[in-house]
Amino acid sequence: MGNKCERCGRQANTLTGSWFNTQMICPQCDLLEHEHPLIEKAKKVERKALTNGDFNFQGIGLPKDLEDISRIASDLDVPQLKRFQKPLTKSEIKDQAKFLSQFTKEK
Repeated sequence: MGNKCERCGRQANTLTGSWFNTQMICPQCDLLEHEHPLIEKAKKVERKALTNGDFNFQGIGLPKDLEDISRIASDLDVPQLKRFQKPLTKSEIKDQAKFLSQFTKEK
């Protein structure tokens, strides 16, 4: 495991590119990213940039709340999905994102 997530700092077997910026992120951060309300906008803007020939698009920027949730997920040691583990259901993913979001709400 020589890959380190550029968002949360965890070691991971695989990394994927973020839709929001140029970070290479772990599966846990990718799950959190796909639950964010701006994910569809990020995808749409990136696809438009690519069709216009901008192959160095930097993304729309990482939302602060997503940055905080990813950091907290690492601090709380939320377990990553293990290879060949049964994938989380959509309901379980939403429950996990809802749980993590309570740590970033303004009080």
